[in-house]
Amino acid sequence: MNIKKIKAWAIVGILACAMSSAVYARWVDGKKDLRIVGRVVAYDQLISLMQITTSSLMEVLIVRVDKRIQGVEKSPYVQVKFRALGDDKGLPPGVFDSKKRWRFTLVRDSTCDASFRTLQNTTDKPDENEISLPHFKPTTGSELDAIPLDKMLPCYLLQPGSLRPE
Repeated sequence: MNIKKIKAWAIVGILACAMSSAVYARWVDGKKDLRIVGRVVAYDQLISLMQITTSSLMEVLIVRVDKRIQGVEKSPYVQVKFRALGDDKGLPPGVFDSKKRWRFTLVRDSTCDASFRTLQNTTDKPDENEISLPHFKPTTGSELDAIPLDKMLPCYLLQPGSLRPE
């Protein structure tokens, strides 16, 4: 064999390994996909303030799980990241009202798991000169929901069109 063929086969081999590991990782995370019925109890109010263009929309929600339809997630609360690009529709009206139940179809993303305390970016004893605004704001009617501060909130991705009223 000549050198060009060896290099070509080496590249093909590297690409095959990279693709198979990516497919395997997606397959493993795919086993953890989740379909639930729940209520949005908090949302990241600072992300909305930082979005100055209409080309993309991002929201981070905390959802209280009322009913599991598919999946093995045991946590009573999950973190849900939503991103709409271009012509994708944003979240439906009424999603920030905790009285309304929604059916979520979610894709697991373990890379963004975090405790609520970490997401809030708060400290136990802030400096007396420090002004702090919490990232997350309770939705209407959920002010009394006690989201555990130090428990890990599993992270899921919500694709446009994967949310509907219950």
